[in-house]
Amino acid sequence: MGTMQQILKPGAVSAATLGRIPFINFGEVKNVRSYDKALRQLAGRPGGGNTALALYDDRGNVHLQVFQPQPGGAVPQMVFDRTVGRVALPRTRAGAPITPGTAPFGNAIEPKVLDLIAMVTGQRFRGKRANAPGPDIVNRELELINELLETEILSPVVEKIVQTGRGALHSWRSTPATLKHERARRVRQLNELATRALRLMPRLTRDEIDTLIGVFYGLERAAGATPVALSQFRSAAAARLAPR
Repeated sequence: MGTMQQILKPGAVSAATLGRIPFINFGEVKNVRSYDKALRQLAGRPGGGNTALALYDDRGNVHLQVFQPQPGGAVPQMVFDRTVGRVALPRTRAGAPITPGTAPFGNAIEPKVLDLIAMVTGQRFRGKRANAPGPDIVNRELELINELLETEILSPVVEKIVQTGRGALHSWRSTPATLKHERARRVRQLNELATRALRLMPRLTRDEIDTLIGVFYGLERAAGATPVALSQFRSAAAARLAPR
């Protein structure tokens, strides 16, 4: 990892300077002194898609690394590696500075780092207590889809659409489309899923409609376009869900 840059004022580096930050599925927030330990911890986390390390130093500078999984279980490739901003150093309720390198410092600065990462990526992450188990960074969009699958009772045909959509979302977020034909292919795939859902509209329950709307919203953002069938599905869904 390169040397962390010192940024004069707390805040985020401009989007124009950073460029597009890849989608993050999950990751860790750690002191830069624990870099090697953080890499091992990240590698041991189950799950798929892009992973990230948000590293902070004693001045509050925050450096972000994003890793992309490789075929065949190869070592993930680093696809982003930059200092993204600086957070204000934590203080006690009385206003006294908290000593860097201590557990109270880490517990207090981690939420600030997570807020900064959300700001520069434009992605939503689940809030987490510093001492709670599990990854420090969890993408809220993917988590909501997983929660829907676990809590909602879906018909087999609807669950197939949702599972296919979730798989596509993982793939699209991990590998952003840069070529025109790849973007067009994603729009066609989303259009096909929306067409299947539209045909089922007379039989869908309200919960199934809500679930599909959520899945299609994530896919639409990843594809960067709204296909005709998705617009038609939303219009039909609004008519079905309207008060009678």
